[in-house]
Amino acid sequence: MAILTFIVCSLVLDLAWGHANICPAPTAPGVSYRFNISIPAGCTPYTSTCTFYAALRTNVNSSAWLDYYMEGAATGYLALGWNNVSQTLMSDIIACAYNNQTNSVQVVDTFVDANNVVVTDSNYRYLCNQTAGTYGGGRMSCSYSRSYSTHDSVNDYRIDGLFYALYGWGNSTPSVGVNNTLNFTSPFNLTISNYVINPRWYPSTAAPPTTATVTVPTTLPSSSPGAVQAHVVLLICMICAVVTLSGM
Repeated sequence: MAILTFIVCSLVLDLAWGHANICPAPTAPGVSYRFNISIPAGCTPYTSTCTFYAALRTNVNSSAWLDYYMEGAATGYLALGWNNVSQTLMSDIIACAYNNQTNSVQVVDTFVDANNVVVTDSNYRYLCNQTAGTYGGGRMSCSYSRSYSTHDSVNDYRIDGLFYALYGWGNSTPSVGVNNTLNFTSPFNLTISNYVINPRWYPSTAAPPTTATVTVPTTLPSSSPGAVQAHVVLLICMICAVVTLSGM
């Protein structure tokens, strides 16, 4: 009986966790992006004038999600991510990467570890609304939505604090593994911004000076969707534990 109770509770827990993270509806076309990185400065996206362009906005259907768009003159990857210190190591990076087996662009969640090795994150639950992107003529693009809080403390930052932006592009093509998983065999070529911003709320607060102390919350605000979800999951765990123990 105890084993059956545990199995049922585990299924309920998984459903509760997954239901709280269903993808939001895509933002309607025409909604402007509120933050962008453009190279050269002031280039116009969608016109092939940008060597690199990345932008983000809050998804209009859920403030817990950010919409991203990237394009650039690359045949291997485009990359954009965040770090709470000015370094490439231990950075949370999303890449648009070329899959030479399917001849398509894929969105890949990655993390640069302490040895500057690009690790592919297997937790894709918090990546949504991915487009196939475009590829050809020496250029590529993609768009996607990502939850600002993924609850994956090992490989993902909770993007609701002050962060440096890291961005880059390159022509090195990742290797293709099982189930079309892309693996990067060489480090990203990344540039680090000389400012910090809060990606979730920019530009509601101005970017601090580069000498500002960078702090990232270590606990979830009680009003955030992630905190509510965490409380529900904790309650389910406690109920499951009591019921399981009482059945032994």
